[in-house]
Amino acid sequence: MRALLLLLVLGCTVATGCGPTGDPVAVTPPTVDAQLRATLTEIEKSGEPLGSGGMVIQEGIEAVRAQDPAKAAALDAEFQNLSSANAPAAVKSAAKTMLDTLK
Repeated sequence: MRALLLLLVLGCTVATGCGPTGDPVAVTPPTVDAQLRATLTEIEKSGEPLGSGGMVIQEGIEAVRAQDPAKAAALDAEFQNLSSANAPAAVKSAAKTMLDTLK
């Protein structure tokens, strides 16, 4: 009797996930430009020196370089200013300058 009950519970547990699934949802990742803008906007708001956001910014600059080398060169120079900034006002100013260049 216990064995039958165990098999019944086990069978119900295994069969629970076997139903039809929903339609797959297409996910469009944000563009590199959008990611770069979002990261810079957050840095401009917080005024905190760069942390892991620096990698995202560098990757974004490299993606911009493929489309617009001149803009990427300007962003590179501004990124150096942002990387060396420690005071919140300087960080905010450098991030704003980079955002203005992206426009």
